[in-house]
Amino acid sequence: MATVKHVIKDLEMDKPGKDSWRLARSGADSVYVSTPDGLYMHHPLKRDMKLEELPGLIGPGYDLLLAEGFKESRFPKIEVHRKEIGGDLLFRSHQLLAAVSDEPLQEPVLTFPLDAVEELVDFIIANFLSEPRGEARVELFVNEVPIQLNPFMVNILNRNLSALVSVLRGVGEINSMNLHIKNWKNIEAP
Repeated sequence: MATVKHVIKDLEMDKPGKDSWRLARSGADSVYVSTPDGLYMHHPLKRDMKLEELPGLIGPGYDLLLAEGFKESRFPKIEVHRKEIGGDLLFRSHQLLAAVSDEPLQEPVLTFPLDAVEELVDFIIANFLSEPRGEARVELFVNEVPIQLNPFMVNILNRNLSALVSVLRGVGEINSMNLHIKNWKNIEAP
């Protein structure tokens, strides 16, 4: 599982004066900071990215991407509503997969209490992680946007790429593959 949070204001990932801060401001396309606890990335953008574009940057290998914010996204939404904040839900029932609230809601939408964490997790698993374990999963991103593949295309890509790569020296057993092609039009045929 991967998570992403959308914030509207600028977020300073590093302290002014530190090497990673200087590198980010000196023209590096991306700055990664590796620690024993994790890998952090700073990638400057010319515009605010849409949620639909992020799976291609985050990369394959995740069964689920949980996102906070991104109200304009077309992806399914679970809205969290608290009585103390007041007001109505941000979305209508036809726009929501479910809601989480500490009070009864006016909208006719499946609602979980705030403390029903296990039930909500079970609901998410049943709705988004129902593919059988062990089956091949192929993900295609074009211009960083995920492309839905039918089973026929998944089978073709999986079998052909596996066959091509398995004969390369030093590959060994294939558990996963990531292929990234940049400047597609500049590749010359042999």
